[in-house]
Amino acid sequence: MAAMDMAVLRRIVAISIICLCPIENGYASSENSTFKPHVGIDLLFTDNRDRSATNEKDGQITTLNLGAEIEIIGSQNSFNMEYLGRQLIDHQDSSRNNFYNELELDNVFKLPDSGLEFGVHGSIDNLSDELDSDATTDIFSGSTIESKALSVDVTFKSNPRKRVKLEAFTELELVRNEDTIANNNNVETRFNIANGSAEKTYFAELDFSYEQTNGLESNNSDKTVVEELYAEFGLQPKDHWSPLVRYSNEDLSTNSTKSAESNYFGAGTRYFFDKNSYVELTYNIPSDHDSNDDYVGGAVNLEPSNRTKIYFEYSKRFFGDAYELELSHRSRRWKNAVSYTEEPTSFNRRLLVSGNETNELSLLKELEWTSTFDLKRGDLEFVVRSQNNKNIIENSTNTGFDSIGITLEWKHRLAKSLTLTNSFDFDKYDFDQGINQGKTDYYRVLESTLEQTLNNKITANYSIEFSNRDSSEAIDNYEELRFSINFNKYF
Repeated sequence: MAAMDMAVLRRIVAISIICLCPIENGYASSENSTFKPHVGIDLLFTDNRDRSATNEKDGQITTLNLGAEIEIIGSQNSFNMEYLGRQLIDHQDSSRNNFYNELELDNVFKLPDSGLEFGVHGSIDNLSDELDSDATTDIFSGSTIESKALSVDVTFKSNPRKRVKLEAFTELELVRNEDTIANNNNVETRFNIANGSAEKTYFAELDFSYEQTNGLESNNSDKTVVEELYAEFGLQPKDHWSPLVRYSNEDLSTNSTKSAESNYFGAGTRYFFDKNSYVELTYNIPSDHDSNDDYVGGAVNLEPSNRTKIYFEYSKRFFGDAYELELSHRSRRWKNAVSYTEEPTSFNRRLLVSGNETNELSLLKELEWTSTFDLKRGDLEFVVRSQNNKNIIENSTNTGFDSIGITLEWKHRLAKSLTLTNSFDFDKYDFDQGINQGKTDYYRVLESTLEQTLNNKITANYSIEFSNRDSSEAIDNYEELRFSINFNKYF
């Protein structure tokens, strides 16, 4: 792990300081602010420091930590930053004595009475080097790379209560990775114009998005472009019924060569149960019958209360059958959120498998369900997640994969200053072709942590963790037991 590129961090901080300058009634009249710098030390003991299948060795690692949490909320602006720097000291192998950074920064400020909003966002993460080598993001095992991102954006929103409402968004993002793989500059633009709440006769929407990603790897300067256009027109509900027509178009290309496309014209109707809940049925015809077929699409949107929303849609896109799901529900003690998306991606360092070209467009399908129970003296959280990443380009040699994961975490307050957290993580990865064809990896992590508040400035954590990996390639198997002690001093 090389030292962090300080130039990128300086740019993030410099831009943020500029944005922190008071703008009329912005930060100058901030309603709430928090500044919590802290230092700490971790002592970690492991019985398999190399995560080896056969040659297990004990190890001790000391970590010196420096961090800060900043939050400033003003009438027109907000600034949030969390930073943690960790210096690892490996007592058996000094070549692992590296410095690791984590940063999350969001700075948003609005121009009063204009509809304009400006944002600056920065992040530093430690990602898995390659998913098939080790999918965990554990810095102590030395199998991670540092990824830095910096973005600036502008958003405009008009008054939605008028007959016409307008939204526009433009973002520039720079992504730089420690190993230069998947380095890129990304430009994204979205434009949406639709009827406002004052329009009572018809509804209409025109939505356009354009995203261009330019690769910057030393041996790769490819460019991918994703364009989407959606238009819809219909009549406001009368006796529960609302007829509509629509058009959708998607174009994907690499280096100006088309990778995939779809065009559909559709007509149908919605039946409203109440103001917000409806079912929809449409018949859709492609512009190119040689590549696509007619299909019947549908959607269900249910909002029986302000605590529950369910949306499900079926359609066809450039890759065939397409689904979208969003569900949210909350009661006094129980919260649920489910989302399912299907989107093209490229130059995505988080999805790297050994031997793959990151410049190729792939289709990423993601499902996540989070369920949280508020208990009398703590909470219980259950998370299910799934990813499916497949090639879009025909005859691609890239390796796709499927993954499914489960997290179960229980927090219980034993006393005012003492909290026990028990967690279990399970992940499974299946790789489908290339050098990894038929490879399957299972990861399991069981952890128990006791958090103690010694006083209002000092905290201590005592943790024990067992992890193992079962792989179809026996050389990748390992088991590891860790014990760690952490002390933090807040100022």
